[in-house]
Amino acid sequence: MSHQAAQLKSNSNRAGFMALSLLTPTFLFASKNSPAALLIGKGYEKLNWVHRWSGRLLFLMATVHGSLWINNRIRNGQDKLLRTGLKEREGQAAYGLLCMLVLLSLRPIRVYAYQLFFVSHVLGYIAFFIMICYHTPYAVPWIYPPIAFWGLDLLLRLVRFRIKDAYMTAVDQQMTIVNSNTRHQGGWLAGQHVRLRVFFNGRPFESHPLTILNADSATTALSSSTGITLGARAVGDWSRALNKLAKDRGTDGRIIVMVDGPYGGLTFDLGDFESTLLVAGGSGATFTVGILDDIVGRVIRHGRAKGEKTRIVKFVWFVRSYGCISWFAPILAQLAEVCHGTSLSLSFHFYVTCLCDPNALLPIRNSTIEESKPNIAELLAPLLESDAEKGTGRPTSGGVAVAASGPESLICQTRNAVAKVGPGAATRVGGIQIHTELFAL
Repeated sequence: MSHQAAQLKSNSNRAGFMALSLLTPTFLFASKNSPAALLIGKGYEKLNWVHRWSGRLLFLMATVHGSLWINNRIRNGQDKLLRTGLKEREGQAAYGLLCMLVLLSLRPIRVYAYQLFFVSHVLGYIAFFIMICYHTPYAVPWIYPPIAFWGLDLLLRLVRFRIKDAYMTAVDQQMTIVNSNTRHQGGWLAGQHVRLRVFFNGRPFESHPLTILNADSATTALSSSTGITLGARAVGDWSRALNKLAKDRGTDGRIIVMVDGPYGGLTFDLGDFESTLLVAGGSGATFTVGILDDIVGRVIRHGRAKGEKTRIVKFVWFVRSYGCISWFAPILAQLAEVCHGTSLSLSFHFYVTCLCDPNALLPIRNSTIEESKPNIAELLAPLLESDAEKGTGRPTSGGVAVAASGPESLICQTRNAVAKVGPGAATRVGGIQIHTELFAL
């Protein structure tokens, strides 16, 4: 019995088959049109962590498989086969490709050299599939499901592709606005994003997710909204190249783009809540600006036609300087004017790191600018006051919605602030819901 147990422990094939079995979930949760996302009811971006961890486990199992194989060969005096055996050399080549995929998937590569990450990921997995099938015939059945999921995703994305004329404008060295000049009658919901391809500088196959800044034409409260408006922060090689192109072209910013989507969006309806806290950090405001336009349009323009309860909206934006506020200041100023004197109380709270160049900011009604950085819990607290605390003795029944987008630190702080709200306080205000969008690669 102990001999059989020892054989099982040293059996490298078990880890090899476990690695093969992880190919399916790795590809299932990597695709933009994943059947798993449809069944679970979440966007692909919310399930991407499963793809990452499946890939890590696959690499771990492949490492265990290779280590046990090498150990067995050495113990049996067959170490020469590690250098001359065809099966061994094919396995080493497959593992080398897997190592390359892991190294080029690290966050610094994704942030600063996204095109390298993308190309190496696609070509690397194709080469890995070919090599793993040479390494062992048992791998062949295991690659059919990943190829099927990949093919389905490409087919659905091809169906959803739209080629549009668009105009781009460099607001400054950090932000580029892209607006399609074709009027869209709908087709997206507040908070959704598209994957944008811009045909420039030999980058026709590179697409990037950009959140839609405005509600659709049937809902928007913006008078000048004529299509999809996107904001691209110049942080990676692609977005920096796009910003430079926009600056070089100046007023002649016409380009041809390919739009894939929309994807994602809010997991609940802001109109179901009486109070809303929108929190954004940096370019994360592209998400909160879009859902703000949507709720303002539904409440003011359409007169609460669907029974929207929203009475209070607090828009909070953490930025580095006044110049960052200017990215979307015209949109925010227009929404503030639309809400002035109506049943919807809209306030803006900007928190900047550097109080420099204040002349760069367009005046926005009912807004405050501070250098301090308050805790999210402090911003949420006023919205949690119940009528009982105000002396009326009646609980508020409208509920509170919290939507946050931006860097990981801001998302964690917002989640913690909501988690600290006790069940009693949450019940008194009619419940509290949170939705977060992590702006990171």
